[in-house]
Amino acid sequence: MNRGYWEKTLPQREKLVRFDRQKEYLTNNAPVDFGRFSELFRFNQTTKAQAAELLPRLSTYKSNLIAQVDGKIGRERAQLQAGTNYVGFVETQFKRILNPLPPAATNGTAKYVSREPVPAVQQPSVPKPLQPPIEPASTNILLVNQFFKIPVGRLRAQQLSELAVFANRWREGKIWLDLGYTDIASNEQVLRFQVFRGAATSWDPKTDQWEVIQYPGHENPTDPPPVGFMGDTGKGLHFEVFDGAFYRSEWEAIKKYDFQTRHWQTLNFPGQKLAQLSAIGGHLFAANDENIFEILDQGREVDRMRWGQAPK
Repeated sequence: MNRGYWEKTLPQREKLVRFDRQKEYLTNNAPVDFGRFSELFRFNQTTKAQAAELLPRLSTYKSNLIAQVDGKIGRERAQLQAGTNYVGFVETQFKRILNPLPPAATNGTAKYVSREPVPAVQQPSVPKPLQPPIEPASTNILLVNQFFKIPVGRLRAQQLSELAVFANRWREGKIWLDLGYTDIASNEQVLRFQVFRGAATSWDPKTDQWEVIQYPGHENPTDPPPVGFMGDTGKGLHFEVFDGAFYRSEWEAIKKYDFQTRHWQTLNFPGQKLAQLSAIGGHLFAANDENIFEILDQGREVDRMRWGQAPK
């Protein structure tokens, strides 16, 4: 057979084999493996018919993951939550395959056919006197004529896509952004794989200078995605700039980046879980759904407080 036949036939066979593996993976309730899952569920290789058949299985698989979260603590709970968010992300992409967004409107003039009856006699129109232009009712219009581009080229990535800003803050005279993005990378063991990375950037309006702080980890396809990347459980202000350091709450620990040493360290205190960080009145707080911690002595100590209790 000729080359053209095999070039068409082999990719189709590979897609059918992948589809069977997708159904088997979901039906057997296999544990979430980020590397295997991202390699197996590729949106650009899924047809509408396949998405329609896989969506109910994805929903059931996600429901089973949610049921497993209850009663789990620490790293195991964080991995299940990240897996649930990731499956929800895949579920959303498959829904878009079934119901794609409408195409953008063109500049052409749309035709309109009137259903009203044509009047028997049309009266001549009387010209109206010219009126002065009407001033806009709003007086707080903000005119933007300058744009400051995020330094995407300085982010760690081999093939970057799906860049998103999860949160922003104004701290120490700078605008800080919490970023997440997808990277198609490769290493000595795996030729190509999808990995989710994160970074913080700051922009100084006085000097027009950007600084990039790459979040640690997120190097392998099996690593959980950064906080904020896969759903509602990741939304919030999970970073803070305080007393010469950058603090970042991950799924199961708070990490600190020292601006002088340029090194990350994990804060070592018990009872940690995903928290939102806030610097208020010279104090740094971490709040989750169970406790409020005040982080003291540059992260060496913490003071656990109850809701409503004032700092010392």
